[in-house]
Amino acid sequence: MTCCCSRADERGLSLRTTTVDLDAIVESELTRLRSRRDLDVRARLQPIQVTGDADMLTRALRNLTDNAARHTRSTIWLTMTTDEDHAVITVDDNGAGIPADQRERVFDRFARLDSDRRDVTGTGLGLAIAREIARAHRGDVRVGEGGPGARVELVVPLAIGTAPPHTSRSRYPAPQTVSIDTTPNGASMRLRR
Repeated sequence: MTCCCSRADERGLSLRTTTVDLDAIVESELTRLRSRRDLDVRARLQPIQVTGDADMLTRALRNLTDNAARHTRSTIWLTMTTDEDHAVITVDDNGAGIPADQRERVFDRFARLDSDRRDVTGTGLGLAIAREIARAHRGDVRVGEGGPGARVELVVPLAIGTAPPHTSRSRYPAPQTVSIDTTPNGASMRLRR
């Protein structure tokens, strides 16, 4: 991981930009997270396209979800929304959370919070790398106010010239929210129009 930070320091991150289906990246990450039996993973997805480097965006999201998995008690929520001209992927967990006075410090390299975060694994680089990747995409990673634990948001600009998620160019039918809840007893899916 330090390699990514070192490259960014020396010459900035090099991006191979294309139009990226952000929902495909999130779906792939959901599949990976759901393979873990110790996590309850819930998601609310929508089709969103951005212009960016798919591998780097995957890495940024992976860093956020790994951090959430490390610090949650049991549940992770992934939510995709748009906010004006930006895509927002929100990663919530039900762990101890991040104190308000530490919300910028967690983006410092090698930053580790005190004993309020239960697990001592990790390098303290994941959030810093995710933010560097987001900023290379003219976006950001921010810690927000959320549910019972931490809320971290990956924000990147929408692809220029792409249709909003509710138009006929979308790969999903008409306006709807897909909510997939996975519990230890099985899965359920609700479609709302």
